[in-house]
Amino acid sequence: MKKALSLIATGLMPLAVVFLFMKFISLNLSHVLIVGVISLLLVSMLKYKQLANPLISAILIAIPLILVFYFLVIIEIPGLWPVLLIFLLTPALVFYSSGKILRGVVILVLIGITGFTALNLVPRVVAGELTELTQKPAPEYHLQNLLGGNDFTNITDKGSVIVLDFFGTWCAPCISEMEELKLMTTSIPGYNSDWSIIIACTDSGGDTPEKALDFQSKRELPFQLAYDS
Repeated sequence: MKKALSLIATGLMPLAVVFLFMKFISLNLSHVLIVGVISLLLVSMLKYKQLANPLISAILIAIPLILVFYFLVIIEIPGLWPVLLIFLLTPALVFYSSGKILRGVVILVLIGITGFTALNLVPRVVAGELTELTQKPAPEYHLQNLLGGNDFTNITDKGSVIVLDFFGTWCAPCISEMEELKLMTTSIPGYNSDWSIIIACTDSGGDTPEKALDFQSKRELPFQLAYDS
């Protein structure tokens, strides 16, 4: 039992590294994958000689990062599920390898798998699952205006050019795209006169109007803010 708890505690270290990386450096999911794999690789090598059951040990070390990544990312972007397998595969390959030569081969294999996934799969899946082009009229909506003024509806906004973006304060891909939306306001002429952006928070994931307001204030987002309960 103590060894199992020790392995889980070890798995919290890669999770902490990834969390700090996402908070202070980048929310790019390709970069997050690379940082996660490197962190898991390092802690797995530290625990290499202390293992009795390699597979169970690999699961215990990887499970903290896998669970958090699942709830923060995979629920929003299911197509990124191979990332979870890579996180599990990293300690498993280390634990099942023996000798410096085989260990070196394992590291090269992980570099290849991680690099391919980060450079090809992640960008393609993110672009495909977060973007959908349609020519249909906007569906009916009624959103509370959190910055004062009239609520937003498909009736009052009829004829206006609006980018309506639903987000969660806890959702890593949503947070990442805020910088892209900010870039749109300066790169596309006529913002707030010819077109506008409304970001709408919902009650999923425990979000509240107060959390949405705090989210916008901390990031100084130049968008209209709405809440959909």
